[in-house]
Amino acid sequence: MPEDAYRAPAEEGRPAVDAEPPAGAGPRLATADVRAEGRRVRVAVAGELDLSTDRRLGDDLRATLRSSAQGIDLDLHAVRFVDCSGLNALLGLRCQALEEGKTVVIRSSSPVVDRLLELTGADGLFG
Repeated sequence: MPEDAYRAPAEEGRPAVDAEPPAGAGPRLATADVRAEGRRVRVAVAGELDLSTDRRLGDDLRATLRSSAQGIDLDLHAVRFVDCSGLNALLGLRCQALEEGKTVVIRSSSPVVDRLLELTGADGLFG
């Protein structure tokens, strides 16, 4: 199985950089670009949010939330696939935010993310 392309959070003020996968390496599963914006952190996620990316991306998102002062703003407009594992990662992140007195807000999303949130009734949880 090819190694999936995943970009860990960058240092503050410097965007994360990842390389294009080699030809024939399979789909890019997930990338994340993390940027501090005042007391919040903006995280742009692209690719596929499923079980294979849930573990690593979820861990990094939780760490990013812990280090933020007020919470995370998610940009999910480049997510082309999300399943229940991806949804569980988002819901777990929201629960952690509530425990820490912070918020997780989805600022933009793709049609597949919108559809999953609508079907599951979770569309009002990230406003």
